[in-house]
Amino acid sequence: MLIAPDTQSLAGGIAFRAATRADDAGLRNLLRENEIPGAVSVTLEREPSFFHATEIEGDRHQLLVACDVNGEIIASGARASRVLFVNGQEQRVGYLGQLRIARAHRKRRGLLFEGYAALRQLRGDDGMPFDITSIMADNDVAMRLLTRGLRGLPRYAPIARVVTLVIPTRGRAKVEAARDIEIVPGSTESLPEIADCLQRNLRRFQFAPRWTSEDLRDPARCRGLIPGDFLLAQRGGQVVGCVAIWNQRAFKQVVVRGYSPWVRRLRPFLNAASPWLSVPHLPAPGMSLEHAFLSHVAIDGDDGRIFHSLVARARETAHMRGLSALLCGLTEGNPMLAGLRALFGKHALTNVLHSVDWGEGQAALAALDSRPVHVEVAVL
Repeated sequence: MLIAPDTQSLAGGIAFRAATRADDAGLRNLLRENEIPGAVSVTLEREPSFFHATEIEGDRHQLLVACDVNGEIIASGARASRVLFVNGQEQRVGYLGQLRIARAHRKRRGLLFEGYAALRQLRGDDGMPFDITSIMADNDVAMRLLTRGLRGLPRYAPIARVVTLVIPTRGRAKVEAARDIEIVPGSTESLPEIADCLQRNLRRFQFAPRWTSEDLRDPARCRGLIPGDFLLAQRGGQVVGCVAIWNQRAFKQVVVRGYSPWVRRLRPFLNAASPWLSVPHLPAPGMSLEHAFLSHVAIDGDDGRIFHSLVARARETAHMRGLSALLCGLTEGNPMLAGLRALFGKHALTNVLHSVDWGEGQAALAALDSRPVHVEVAVL
């Protein structure tokens, strides 16, 4: 559900307002302009509709845009909320995302401060008295700016480091499989069992999403995900673990915009040797990465053998579907990360999950217990 509050303010001729479906083209253009530099430079895009992707982020979604005097969108910011597990209880929590500023306007400090003032108005009494967000660990500019406690900005405090492993679908891996486990595909009939497995295991983590069987059936909340995309680990006919291969490329893409000189020279050889080097295929500039998320990870007892058995089958299935990589996000406090990192730790992205608090959430943050954090990177 897209919520469009009447929020409007001015900062040096810039107008802030709630986004509408008519802003779709402008928002997609803003994403194409925000390139993430690196050895492989990419843009995070949402084609053919910006709003298709917002529906998986939460059942409530609020989106602001900043426009110049010509009506062109030069910045955006969003707050999505959904029910997560906090201290083992179901709580609604907001997530701040889609914070983008057009390149030509990034030095306008007033734009940032006015934008955060507008975002604060979106909160109201919707859920916990703080929000969460993630920042790329190597984004030094954002880290310095947002975590230094500037007046007029909310307080950002680190919660956990989230490691997203890039798991190639080709190449061998020494996986210690669970011999007493049978891996079977999901089905419509198994959705209640999948939801039970997700809820009993994700409840053990902070900020993990609550998934019901109704959520899993919802074509908007789980766009592009069908029951057959789940893999179930069964012992004696009982589901003891699950993962899903969530291919979102029909509505969310990671598009390669360029390579550093050395990667550009080596790309043909890396692609030719990818099955032996266990590296994902590197597409030509302008093409999207051939990946899916390894999502909905829930394993009874955090048993690494069960998890690795599911990952091994997921790699085989993803390869048969023409995918070159699976992205799996786990926090450094997750007991299953070390084993998976030992197998597939060559390529990883690290984000830092932060709480975002305007002064009302300190007591709630202090009350968080010590259970490990887990966030579903596929919906961020």
